[in-house]
Amino acid sequence: MSEALIKKPSLAETVKHLVTHHIASVGKEVVDLHQLVIEQIEPPLFKAVMEQCQYNQRRSARALGMSRGTFRKLLIKYFDDQYCGRRPNKEFP
Repeated sequence: MSEALIKKPSLAETVKHLVTHHIASVGKEVVDLHQLVIEQIEPPLFKAVMEQCQYNQRRSARALGMSRGTFRKLLIKYFDDQYCGRRPNKEFP
């Protein structure tokens, strides 16, 4: 069968399947599921977008529909200085 004819699941279907599987595997009442999903999905999403945008933060933030400041704050939260190198403080004489 041609690869073009094979229906691939949408992102929404994939997420629904994974979340349903996670809830079933926990076996108890799920708490803070939204926060868990966001913290699990944002880092690989940001990495993929950064790679696609050749590590340009402004373009990456625009692709994600957020401000560069918000994007930088989240990059620091998830990756420390890996993608957000900070300039050293220089003391002036």
